[in-house]
Amino acid sequence: EPLNGHPEVIPQKLWYLLAAFLFLAYTLDGIDGKQARRTQTSGPLGELFDHGLDSYSVFFIPACLYSIFGRWDFSIPPIRMYYVMWNLLLNFYLSHWEKYNTGVLFLPWGYDFSMWVCTFSLYTSKYINNYTPNFVREELKTNFLSILCLLHIIHITLRLEHNILSYTLRTGKMRSFSEALRPLWSILAIFTVTTLWIHKSSVLPDYDLRAVFLLIGTLFSNVAVSFPLSNFKDTL
Repeated sequence: EPLNGHPEVIPQKLWYLLAAFLFLAYTLDGIDGKQARRTQTSGPLGELFDHGLDSYSVFFIPACLYSIFGRWDFSIPPIRMYYVMWNLLLNFYLSHWEKYNTGVLFLPWGYDFSMWVCTFSLYTSKYINNYTPNFVREELKTNFLSILCLLHIIHITLRLEHNILSYTLRTGKMRSFSEALRPLWSILAIFTVTTLWIHKSSVLPDYDLRAVFLLIGTLFSNVAVSFPLSNFKDTL
């Protein structure tokens, strides 16, 4: 359908290719660290490169979801998709914030779930769009987003619990209270500014939300990369 007055047609073969690339990226991202440790080639520079790229690629998940579920007659409201994106960004950020304080990186279950569903959705996008009634599409996107958000809310709770336990049991890095919370102020500032910007603009959310994702994802990556960068500096 036309987007901002311009027709947009995405070849089905491209969806298949994207599904294959997403599966490969997700799989390789899960084994590269193990392979590096097995071959004794792991180090802070590799962590910086790995998590630095990960921090920039996070926004592609909601962008893909919006491309699939956000263009129907019963599509996802752009503002709702905006908060889904922040749900993913915050979970990624809090995972690395937990490692910053505890020394342990625990990836969320929602990450695996979102990768599986995104890959499946990309691969079956033709059938979803052409052969699925509108009310079924509405149920699909609503249920998926609800489950995704619920998983990430649970994950946020666990991140906070693990941080508290690391101080209670004295198993973490035992940073001062202000030092432990310092990384949160920058991400909170970005969230506040961009959210006010989105809500104050009457046309921005409906123009092309993926361009907004790209902008915010770039800002987010510049902040999130500070975690592996701090680990890299500690070894110098």
